[in-house]
Amino acid sequence: MTRSADLPPLYELVNLEETPDVCAEAIRLAEQGADEGTLVWAHRQAAGRADHQGGWLGTPGGLLCALILRPEMPVSTAAEVVLVAVVSLGAALADVVSPMTRLSYRWPGSVLLNEGKAAKVWLEMGPVFNDQSPWCVLGVGVNIVRPPPALGFAAASVEEEGDCRISPTDVLEHFARHFLGWINRWAEEGFDPVRTAWLQRAGGMGEHIRVALDGEAVSGTAVEIDAAGALVVDVAGQGPRRLGLRDYFAG
Repeated sequence: MTRSADLPPLYELVNLEETPDVCAEAIRLAEQGADEGTLVWAHRQAAGRADHQGGWLGTPGGLLCALILRPEMPVSTAAEVVLVAVVSLGAALADVVSPMTRLSYRWPGSVLLNEGKAAKVWLEMGPVFNDQSPWCVLGVGVNIVRPPPALGFAAASVEEEGDCRISPTDVLEHFARHFLGWINRWAEEGFDPVRTAWLQRAGGMGEHIRVALDGEAVSGTAVEIDAAGALVVDVAGQGPRRLGLRDYFAG
């Protein structure tokens, strides 16, 4: 029996034994008017997709959850919450893994342990009116016991790479506390402290990457993360190109 999570009171936990898609369930609740802070936690996800934009192939013993937010700000600014969540998730995993574990981030939403992808954050946005959305759903997936075999050496798990034993409940509790602290700091101080923390663990800078956007793929050398959280890519023959978080998640 999975232990119930002890979360700060601003979260409203929806604890599900199984769901076809944890983000789809959170979107359904958001569209029905669920409050900001509603956190859908599924112990099993019946239908997952391989690790790409909009999905996560969960493995038994992992963490799958989705948080409803109702940001009253422009969509481009609201999308910064992805990097807020990455920094929060990185801090949560740093709490539990061995100090020798190399923890890094890949834009926009991946957390790596010893260069293997152990966790991912993604974002689903509602309809946009006057450059605002009435809700967004922040999805979080963490490989805890083992990574998906389909991803081979590209994937990792917290227990294998972090030399630790940890439950999904523990990871959720650590993440929820760190996220609450970071989202409050983002609201009070803006994006700069988030960007600074992200860059301290930035991975892939100076390397050749390929980013799939809606309808196209951009290849080039990752240069930097700018002041709005966008990835700047040096595309051969074209020069620098800015890939915004809104471009990636909202199209």
